[in-house]
Amino acid sequence: MYGDEGKGSGRTTSQMKALPMGGVYVVAHREEKDYCKRLQKHIGREDIMVLLPNEVWDYGQGRFISGYDVDHDVYDRHMNAEQRHRLEASLRFLNSRKTP
Repeated sequence: MYGDEGKGSGRTTSQMKALPMGGVYVVAHREEKDYCKRLQKHIGREDIMVLLPNEVWDYGQGRFISGYDVDHDVYDRHMNAEQRHRLEASLRFLNSRKTP
């Protein structure tokens, strides 16, 4: 699907469709971000902002978000302690930026 091997289970599609308008979707790596950018066009959800964990902080500065989700693949990957800490800090920050 969309030129990527191993895709097609539908979990990413389901997660993206469930986001509120203007939501943020956090992915593990550049290839997944590129895949999700193509997928969001296919499912008509170009309102979603697809971000890597290291992009979350800058994106959230000065704006509120409607909601967020983390791609299932993020948790399927082996991360070292530093990477996991950075991801968790990014998610706490995103959570603090959700609209009331």
